[in-house]
Amino acid sequence: GVPLTNAAILALVSAPLLMGGLGLLVRRTAFGLRLRAVAGDGPSAELAGVNSNSVARSTVVISAVLAAYAGALYASNIANITPLVGNQLMIKGIALVIVGGMGSVGGAVLVSYAVGVLEAMTVGYVGSGWRDLALMAALLLVLAVRPNGLFGRVEVSRL
Repeated sequence: GVPLTNAAILALVSAPLLMGGLGLLVRRTAFGLRLRAVAGDGPSAELAGVNSNSVARSTVVISAVLAAYAGALYASNIANITPLVGNQLMIKGIALVIVGGMGSVGGAVLVSYAVGVLEAMTVGYVGSGWRDLALMAALLLVLAVRPNGLFGRVEVSRL
């Protein structure tokens, strides 16, 4: 009895595919190796011959394409489009990155599905007014137990 639009089905199918493709791009290609090198230590990567400006430009383009695709899918599911329509999604996105762990693409995908289930259960059992409170409570709970997020790694600094 759940109504699904074509855009919603497209989003459900394409999101894991795009995120999996992004994960493969970052882990299995020469560009991904350069990206990880620049992210880890930019000056050292430049000394090794990596053009960090080129990597940064490419990363911005990839991010913009993915954001535009997501925005188009989101806009096709809502009736009123305003300049502030994405503010609530931006807050949820930041929470997803924090809970999933910085730098963990798989963690972000897994946590995004978990947040969707949490929101649906909160709306179904408690009420729609409690949805954001449940999300922020879960965020605080995760950060209290695992400050680096569920899939984040602890960085060890050696002198």
